[in-house]
Amino acid sequence: MDTTAGWIPPCPGFIKINLDTSWVANTCSGFVGVVVWDSEGNFLAACIYSVKATSVAMAEELAILHGYELGIYMGWNSVIIESDSSESISCLKDTLTMGSWEALPALVKSKRRWGESFQDYRWSWIPRLANTVAA
Repeated sequence: MDTTAGWIPPCPGFIKINLDTSWVANTCSGFVGVVVWDSEGNFLAACIYSVKATSVAMAEELAILHGYELGIYMGWNSVIIESDSSESISCLKDTLTMGSWEALPALVKSKRRWGESFQDYRWSWIPRLANTVAA
């Protein structure tokens, strides 16, 4: 795998869940890509989901929920969610009072569930050009 674009594997003991979203305004639909890697950069899993969303922010939040659900399904304990959506990652890291109101219910659901479901979890922003691992 080429890591020169900025993607790096997660620290030992963690699984990294990379997310990417496409969204088409006139159909309010899109796709979510989820790709999972271990701390040595080995591919573990990938999924693609069709989503209905009223905005790109909502589609990005649905991507986070799909990443969460895959992590739970696979039984991972320590995960890093990585997305090129700076708004979503900022909201999850800092405060739920900032960001898209349309996406707020999904963000609240995500933030509450993470602490209940994983021993350790982190959110990470990655530049769009470096997030090709999930595209």
